[in-house]
Amino acid sequence: MTDAQTWTALIGMMSLLAGAMAFSFNLISRTFLAEMRGGFAELRGEIRVIDTKVDALARRVDGLDADVQAITRRLMDGPDTA
Repeated sequence: MTDAQTWTALIGMMSLLAGAMAFSFNLISRTFLAEMRGGFAELRGEIRVIDTKVDALARRVDGLDADVQAITRRLMDGPDTA
């Protein structure tokens, strides 16, 4: 093998190794990103559920607030029985 053939073979092997490493990195990063996207989608779903529950609780508190105001008005503004 001549000197030029040795360098050509060495560069070819290095290129093949670099390509395999790039392919592996790409595959691992795509898998990781897909997993993260799935986790984020699940988290968004849970946040929507919590948001719905908070909205329902806020409506109930508003209803209770209106009831307390009506009771207070009735007690304070009612006919004087004394």
